[in-house]
Amino acid sequence: MACQVGNGVEGAEEVTFLYRLTPGACPKSYGVNVARIAGLPDSVLRTAASKSREFEAVYGKHRSKGSEDKLPMQSSLDEMVVFIRELISLTRSKTCEEGTCIRSLTQLQQRARMLLHQH
Repeated sequence: MACQVGNGVEGAEEVTFLYRLTPGACPKSYGVNVARIAGLPDSVLRTAASKSREFEAVYGKHRSKGSEDKLPMQSSLDEMVVFIRELISLTRSKTCEEGTCIRSLTQLQQRARMLLHQH
Protein backbone atom coordinates (compact mmCIF):
# COMPACT_ATOMS: atom_id res chain seq x y z
CA MET A 1 0.00 0.00 0.00
CA ALA A 2 1.40 3.38 -0.95
CA CYS A 3 0.75 6.67 0.78
CA GLN A 4 0.81 10.35 -0.05
CA VAL A 5 2.13 12.80 2.55
CA GLY A 6 1.22 16.47 2.54
CA ASN A 7 0.99 19.42 4.88
CA GLY A 8 -2.07 19.50 7.10
CA VAL A 9 -3.37 21.94 9.67
CA GLU A 10 -0.69 24.01 11.43
CA GLY A 11 2.09 22.34 9.47
CA ALA A 12 1.31 18.82 10.72
CA GLU A 13 1.95 16.08 8.21
CA GLU A 14 -1.17 14.58 6.67
CA VAL A 15 -1.02 11.03 5.34
CA THR A 16 -3.44 9.67 2.75
CA PHE A 17 -3.16 5.93 2.18
CA LEU A 18 -3.52 4.97 -1.48
CA TYR A 19 -5.08 1.69 -2.42
CA ARG A 20 -6.94 0.03 -5.25
CA LEU A 21 -10.59 -0.90 -4.90
CA THR A 22 -11.30 -4.44 -6.01
CA PRO A 23 -14.59 -6.30 -6.27
CA GLY A 24 -15.67 -8.30 -3.25
CA ALA A 25 -16.14 -7.87 0.43
CA CYS A 26 -13.52 -8.10 3.12
CA PRO A 27 -14.28 -11.18 5.22
CA LYS A 28 -14.10 -9.20 8.46
CA SER A 29 -13.14 -5.85 9.93
CA TYR A 30 -9.48 -5.05 10.44
CA GLY A 31 -10.04 -1.75 12.24
CA VAL A 32 -8.43 -2.98 15.45
CA ASN A 33 -5.27 -3.87 13.50
CA VAL A 34 -5.19 -0.40 11.99
CA ALA A 35 -5.66 1.10 15.47
CA ARG A 36 -2.75 -1.01 16.77
CA ILE A 37 -0.53 0.19 13.93
CA ALA A 38 -1.59 3.76 14.72
CA GLY A 39 -0.31 3.29 18.26
CA LEU A 40 -3.54 3.42 20.26
CA PRO A 41 -3.24 2.23 23.88
CA ASP A 42 -3.72 -1.48 24.65
CA SER A 43 -6.77 -0.73 26.81
CA VAL A 44 -8.48 0.91 23.82
CA LEU A 45 -7.49 -1.98 21.55
CA ARG A 46 -8.93 -4.55 23.98
CA THR A 47 -12.22 -2.65 24.24
CA ALA A 48 -12.40 -2.22 20.45
CA ALA A 49 -11.69 -5.93 19.88
CA SER A 50 -14.43 -6.87 22.33
CA LYS A 51 -16.95 -4.54 20.68
CA SER A 52 -15.95 -5.84 17.25
CA ARG A 53 -16.58 -9.45 18.35
CA GLU A 54 -19.97 -8.42 19.80
CA PHE A 55 -20.92 -6.68 16.56
CA GLU A 56 -19.86 -9.61 14.40
CA ALA A 57 -21.79 -12.04 16.65
CA VAL A 58 -24.99 -10.00 16.27
CA TYR A 59 -24.43 -9.31 12.57
CA GLY A 60 -23.71 -12.97 11.88
CA LYS A 61 -27.01 -14.05 13.48
CA HIS A 62 -29.00 -11.84 11.13
CA ARG A 63 -27.08 -12.84 8.03
CA SER A 64 -28.06 -16.01 6.25
CA LYS A 65 -25.66 -17.97 4.08
CA GLY A 66 -25.56 -16.72 0.53
CA SER A 67 -27.10 -13.37 1.44
CA GLU A 68 -23.97 -11.43 0.64
CA ASP A 69 -24.70 -7.97 -0.63
CA LYS A 70 -24.55 -7.62 -4.38
CA LEU A 71 -21.68 -5.52 -5.62
CA PRO A 72 -22.72 -2.04 -6.72
CA MET A 73 -22.59 -1.37 -10.41
CA GLN A 74 -19.24 -0.13 -11.70
CA SER A 75 -20.68 3.31 -12.50
CA SER A 76 -21.66 3.73 -8.84
CA LEU A 77 -18.15 2.76 -7.77
CA ASP A 78 -16.73 5.25 -10.24
CA GLU A 79 -19.01 7.96 -8.83
CA MET A 80 -17.83 7.19 -5.31
CA VAL A 81 -14.17 7.35 -6.33
CA VAL A 82 -14.72 10.71 -8.06
CA PHE A 83 -16.57 11.97 -4.97
CA ILE A 84 -13.75 10.94 -2.63
CA ARG A 85 -11.11 12.52 -4.87
CA GLU A 86 -13.06 15.79 -4.99
CA LEU A 87 -13.43 15.78 -1.21
CA ILE A 88 -9.70 15.17 -0.70
CA SER A 89 -8.89 17.92 -3.20
CA LEU A 90 -11.20 20.37 -1.44
CA THR A 91 -9.77 19.60 2.00
CA ARG A 92 -6.24 20.22 0.71
CA SER A 93 -7.08 23.47 -1.06
CA LYS A 94 -5.33 26.43 0.53
CA THR A 95 -6.86 29.03 -1.79
CA CYS A 96 -10.51 28.21 -1.18
CA GLU A 97 -12.54 31.19 -0.01
CA GLU A 98 -14.98 30.51 2.83
CA GLY A 99 -18.18 30.96 0.79
CA THR A 100 -16.87 28.86 -2.09
CA CYS A 101 -15.70 26.10 0.24
CA ILE A 102 -19.02 26.00 2.06
CA ARG A 103 -20.93 25.75 -1.24
CA SER A 104 -18.59 23.00 -2.46
CA LEU A 105 -18.94 21.07 0.79
CA THR A 106 -22.73 21.43 0.67
CA GLN A 107 -22.78 20.09 -2.90
CA LEU A 108 -20.52 17.18 -1.93
CA GLN A 109 -22.76 16.45 1.07
CA GLN A 110 -25.81 16.30 -1.21
CA ARG A 111 -23.99 13.97 -3.62
CA ALA A 112 -22.94 11.75 -0.72
CA ARG A 113 -26.55 11.47 0.41
CA MET A 114 -27.64 10.54 -3.12
CA LEU A 115 -24.93 7.88 -3.35
CA LEU A 116 -25.95 6.45 0.03
CA HIS A 117 -29.61 6.30 -0.94
CA GLN A 118 -28.71 4.44 -4.16
CA HIS A 119 -27.31 1.61 -2.06
